[in-house]
Amino acid sequence: MFAMNAVVNLWRDKIGVNDDGWVSNEGYADAVKTTKRLKDELLGEMMGGKGDEEDINLLHKGWPFQDHEEVD
Repeated sequence: MFAMNAVVNLWRDKIGVNDDGWVSNEGYADAVKTTKRLKDELLGEMMGGKGDEEDINLLHKGWPFQDHEEVD
């Protein structure tokens, strides 16, 4: 679990997401691009023989940087 936390923290730093999951308005477009690139790279590695279908489905389901509207 520690290793995954370290990876997610590294990704947060690359994307520009704070600990609460927020991105500044100014950084939003870049954060979306970076998030897509990171996910695509990881999926590419998984599809290249380093993961199976279950791993890929779990990545889609549990991707920590999903965009959504804030609900009051």
